[in-house]
Order: sequence, then structure tokens, then C-alpha cells
Amino acid sequence: MLRSTLLSLTAVLLIGGCSMAPKLEVATPELPQLTEQNATAVSATWWQQFNDPRLDALVDEALQRSDDLQLAVANVAVAKASLGLSTAERYPSVTAAASAYRQRTSAESLSPFSGFIYNSFGLSTAIGYEFDFWGKFKNTEEAAWSQLVATEADRETVRISLVSGVAELYSAQIALMQTVTPLTE
Repeated sequence: MLRSTLLSLTAVLLIGGCSMAPKLEVATPELPQLTEQNATAVSATWWQQFNDPRLDALVDEALQRSDDLQLAVANVAVAKASLGLSTAERYPSVTAAASAYRQRTSAESLSPFSGFIYNSFGLSTAIGYEFDFWGKFKNTEEAAWSQLVATEADRETVRISLVSGVAELYSAQIALMQTVTPLTE
């Protein structure tokens, strides 16, 4: 009996250390070699190099009023909250509850305890912890981290697309205004 219990316990401990998540192997793409010609960094405010206050104002207004950008920022906040919740799963949970009530028996009853007031108070706590045998919490945390990185990249993509769209339309408007000649009679 003792031998089978020890064997079962050993098997559970050995299997418990195994993660069921597949090993993710991401191939690193081959990047082009940096040279002096392509090593220039692009500024996050590249449009300000044109020194055009009207373009600056249009871009600022677009960044402030874009619903798509606000949604992308909100998605990043949700992803950060999700990461916080997933890391919280690794810690023990503590719950507590308190209760109190007061009861009075009827004074009209024939019971010898009629008209008495009863007070009842209760307090309970519970502590729980789940061991991460199968790597569930670790994998959930890694997934939440990946989701956060992806939503931050999405937000930056939305911002870049918005700014480049405004700059492109503004330059098209300037080009159109320069090619149009007023009609004379």
C-alpha cells in the first residue's frame, strides 16, 4: 500500500512538472545590413521637418480627434489590464466575508423567549492557491504579454497611418492648388 502511494505520488510530481504548451519557434528574419545611407533614424515627428505650421496643426488635430487612434489606445489599456490579471493568477487568493443581523421574536407568542432580541455576527476567511503544474498560468501570462506587444504595435501602426495620410492629403492639396490657374474671361 505504501509502495503504491509513493509510486503514485512520484508519478504525479514528475508529470506535474511537464508543460503541455508546444514550444514556439519563431524564425528570425534576415535583416539587411546597415550602411550610412540607410542608417538614418526616422523621427516620430518627421512631418515637423517641413516647418509648416498648418501641417503641424492638421496632424495635431488628427491625432487628438481620431476615433481609430483612441480605440487603439483603449485596446492597449485593455491588454495591460489583461496582463496584470494574468500575473495576479500566480499568487494566492484571499477572500473574506462578514455578516451581522439582528432578530426580535414576537412579544405576542406564548413562548418563554417572546420579545427577546438576538444578535448574530459572522466572520469568515479563505485562502487558496493553485499550483501551476501544467504551466497554465505561465502560458496565460506569456499570451497576455504577446497580446500587449501586438496591440502596442497596432496602435503605432494606426498613428503612423493617420499622420502619413494627413501629410499625403495636405501635400496633394498644395500640389492641386499650384496647378489650378484662375479662369479669366
